[in-house]
Amino acid sequence: MDDSTVNKALKAAKKLLKKQDSGSMKVKVLAKLVAELMGDGENYKKFKKCITKSEKFSVEGKEIGRAHV
Repeated sequence: MDDSTVNKALKAAKKLLKKQDSGSMKVKVLAKLVAELMGDGENYKKFKKCITKSEKFSVEGKEIGRAHV
């Protein structure tokens, strides 16, 4: 994925988190929503990889990060 696509995906993730009522969202669910917004709903795994490789960020107290299983 090129840098502009990664930046668009991360911006979409932030917007989705801002709209989310609860304080958390699983990365897989977020990646699927981002993939749908980006027009590539079937390949959510590349967006999940993009989100998990980026440094952890938060939007109004809502953090994106990997859950410890």
